[in-house]
Amino acid sequence: MQSKEAKEKVDLAISKWLIDASIPFNAANSAYYQSMFDAACSYGTGYKAPNFYDLCGYLLIKNVEQVKNFVDSFRSTWKEIGCTIMADEWTDQERRTLINFLAYCPRGTIFLKSVDALDNSKTADMLYKLFREVVLFVGVEHVVHVVTDNAANYVAVGRLLERKFPTLYWSPCAAHYLNLMLQDVGKLDEDALRAMVTSKEWTLSAYAKESKAKSDERPSMGYLYAAMHKAREELLKRFAKRKKRVDTYLNIIVSRWDNQLHKNVHAAGFWLNPAYQYDSTELEKHRYTTSGLLDVIEKYSYENSDLMTHLTSEMKLFVKLKVILEEFLQ
Repeated sequence: MQSKEAKEKVDLAISKWLIDASIPFNAANSAYYQSMFDAACSYGTGYKAPNFYDLCGYLLIKNVEQVKNFVDSFRSTWKEIGCTIMADEWTDQERRTLINFLAYCPRGTIFLKSVDALDNSKTADMLYKLFREVVLFVGVEHVVHVVTDNAANYVAVGRLLERKFPTLYWSPCAAHYLNLMLQDVGKLDEDALRAMVTSKEWTLSAYAKESKAKSDERPSMGYLYAAMHKAREELLKRFAKRKKRVDTYLNIIVSRWDNQLHKNVHAAGFWLNPAYQYDSTELEKHRYTTSGLLDVIEKYSYENSDLMTHLTSEMKLFVKLKVILEEFLQ
């Protein structure tokens, strides 16, 4: 057991290096911070740290190879269940517009590339070329879904991608649309908004009494469809006698969800979610989600009759699973 003084001596040496090299202190939050020291200690006394040329030379090459191998290891998952390509546009401190491309699957999200998108290259045609390159890199047969924001040029890109690659779906980012909904609500007359949230119907509801926000890491696709319909149903239920008070808010939902965000993939997500598939009341209420799922299957199969047959048979098996489980548990 080393003394407190000995540990402090080591800590002080590390902190001096960080300060001298102008390395931000939050670098200590890196997942590799402690493992670096563990590896050095396991080597034993006499370890010499890599120099400048080692770091920017063969060690950099090895790290690039490891990252490449890690990304490539996801291809087996993409091949098995497909993936979603996501594009995130943002502006850095130098006011450059950058687009990050990522691939999501249940195993995790992988960064693919970052592109410096100059203003003159943000036309739909130029963006389409960028997205097309990413889809081909991942593999057309592996891409099920492409998600972007809802700017006009990205909407045009989505249509071009669906035309070029008939098996994939494009949809705008749900989080972006939900933010737009909240912005729409925020633009409403303040007195009208205050009147709604201070009304008797609202103050007596469970929502006014709930103070904790709940979140988890489960995929949201299977819950988005139900959440939007639940929000509409609750507004109508809580203000059944004073419908005019919520008409404006219902119109926002219709404008953003019904007319822009809602896609067949959301209906398919609802249908394939056991929480709703095995709830006869919920499923009966949204029977037409079955046609949304069938449309997704038809699009994904695209002239492959064997694949369509296989997917529809899996669909029937999924429905029967509830009965099988109930019999097993009896």
